[in-house]
Amino acid sequence: MTLEQAATTPIGSGSYKLVTWTPGSEVVLEKVSDPGNFQNIVYRIIPEASTRSAELMAGNVDIITNVAPDQIDAIDASGTAKVQAVQGTRRMYVGFNLSEPFAAMPGGDAIQNPDVRRALQYAIDVPAICEQLLNFPCVRATGIVNPPNANQSLTPYPYDAAKAEELLDAAGWPRLADGNRFTIRFQAGKGRYLNDENVVLAIAQYLSDVGINIELDVMEWGSVYVPLIRERNVGPLFFLGSGGALWSPLYDMTDLAKVESGTNYTHWNDPRWFDRWTEISAAKTPEAQRVIIDEMLKVFYDDGPWLHMYFQPDFYGVSNRLNWTARPDEKVYLFKAALN
Repeated sequence: MTLEQAATTPIGSGSYKLVTWTPGSEVVLEKVSDPGNFQNIVYRIIPEASTRSAELMAGNVDIITNVAPDQIDAIDASGTAKVQAVQGTRRMYVGFNLSEPFAAMPGGDAIQNPDVRRALQYAIDVPAICEQLLNFPCVRATGIVNPPNANQSLTPYPYDAAKAEELLDAAGWPRLADGNRFTIRFQAGKGRYLNDENVVLAIAQYLSDVGINIELDVMEWGSVYVPLIRERNVGPLFFLGSGGALWSPLYDMTDLAKVESGTNYTHWNDPRWFDRWTEISAAKTPEAQRVIIDEMLKVFYDDGPWLHMYFQPDFYGVSNRLNWTARPDEKVYLFKAALN
């Protein structure tokens, strides 16, 4: 069997079999044995948030993901569905592409300096973005690890535009006659994350406020942005989310297990992070391992390749006819789901 055949004609041993798969449109499963509470399960791909909400309120679908914050009240008042909100584990960040080709681009030289990257942490009002654009309170991330497993000695960078400007001046990037410090491209996909396009616009405005001339490039997610991400060829600034977990800090940290890791989209290569993995493996006790982890997370906080944002909240629209509870890890399991 070729890889293409394996991908398009999967063979399984569970309760359901694949009936049809229309790429970009839908997947239809059919029950062949117990256990299973539904004869058919249909997954539909509906990229537009407003269309997803309309289909839910019309009774044409039973669960939708990524409900837009401005549609929550309408769904809750529809009489046919309610929104379930959960604090998710997806880590949202602005990445700094530190590779040599991107260092040669406008602004790419500036972000090579960790002092500049640290200055930009103060330029973004993350709690305001969460409250106004996500309709959900959040605590700003301190790094790559979800809060229960993070370095507890670290506090989120506060929003302080004056401090950002002060640090940028000290790093050698004062405002020029036109009011700008440097120009840099900021790339993002749209339609993948919660209210992502508006979040990106807000980030761009905050950076502009401290003198960064942003060339914003928002593109279609699947066919345009994803290939750039896979090739680690996006930036110099880029907006992205990475799935996380609550059971281990190492799960979150292994996005950057090696410099050449496919998920190291920033090409960051600080030995104070990457040389410590062998020490983690050699640690004799969980306590000894935790000391190393916290030291690594302090490096990531101070000089790392992410502008820290938030852990994305997840909003699911759920039909009133369905008994189902949302999870914090974005998995839509239907094992225990049932019709009311």
